[in-house]
Amino acid sequence: MLADEDFESGLDSLRHGWLPEISSSVNDIIEEGDAFRRSFQYLQYFAIGLEQLLLDQILHEGRMIKEFREIEDKLSQLLCEIQLGMWYRNIKPDKHIEFEVMTQEYRDIADASRRMIRDYLLLRDLVKLTDYITQIFANLASHY
Repeated sequence: MLADEDFESGLDSLRHGWLPEISSSVNDIIEEGDAFRRSFQYLQYFAIGLEQLLLDQILHEGRMIKEFREIEDKLSQLLCEIQLGMWYRNIKPDKHIEFEVMTQEYRDIADASRRMIRDYLLLRDLVKLTDYITQIFANLASHY
């Protein structure tokens, strides 16, 4: 039987092509406006994905509806905080990410195992993104 570590390491190199690739370096952002714009843009991708994850939990009688709703709520709060910070600083977003960015290939998944892998990859990368956002703003704060 596979251990959790085996499952995780087996999926290390996998990622969803429609999601932005999260940089491992926080030093590439040196301006506050860039930090806000990139964070806002990236979070929109994950909000679209989480909406589908929650919908699938409901449609397929998933056992984690409450947990996905909580994650979606926290993501919405973070998006609102970033957007408010942008408004306060008069920073305009580069673009708004549209619903269609997540193609049908990633939405209409009948097989429960494939849905679970899709969900795991999205949640794993969301955690990476929130860590990245925390680090870029901490890095910016240390320069002021």
